[in-house]
Amino acid sequence: MSGFSATDAAFEGFRLTRERPKTIGVFALVLFAHAVIQSLIAYQFGGQAFADFMAMAEQDGPPDLDRMSRAMGELGTLFAIMVPVSLLVYGALLTAVHRLVLKPETTGLGIRFGRAELHQAFVAFAVTALTLLAYVATFSVGLTAALTLQQVNAPLGALIAIASLVIVVVAVLNIGVRLSLAGPL
Repeated sequence: MSGFSATDAAFEGFRLTRERPKTIGVFALVLFAHAVIQSLIAYQFGGQAFADFMAMAEQDGPPDLDRMSRAMGELGTLFAIMVPVSLLVYGALLTAVHRLVLKPETTGLGIRFGRAELHQAFVAFAVTALTLLAYVATFSVGLTAALTLQQVNAPLGALIAIASLVIVVVAVLNIGVRLSLAGPL
């Protein structure tokens, strides 16, 4: 890879914004419209379930499990619809940005819907799933170790809890950095 410059790569977004401000503006409008539409759909179809969750969090005593199950079912259905749509929107926009950066001669916005966009949506899903898995795994191990050691030695348990938090942050950042170029490949 002769001719690669980390500095040029770091400032590539500024170049793209300077050369194609209207394109970046259209991308921003698409993302804004997507966020507004998703919020309206979430409010319309999941607003009551979310309100039930908030009410359960504020009440004293154990929550009503039947009520919680109904709310989770409604929100689960809502998220099962919204997450794939979001992945496709972000996949299309990220692929368009990659296309504009890697092929500057691209005309128009660079937005298309094809195999590359589906690949990007899958990569976004995989990176999110791996990050969540790493977070849960490292947090669970650290929490278990901290609670176990706290029975023997409270300061050591607290130290292990802090160390596990640092490990969680490092693991999540490591996955993000290592997979940051998975999209344009």
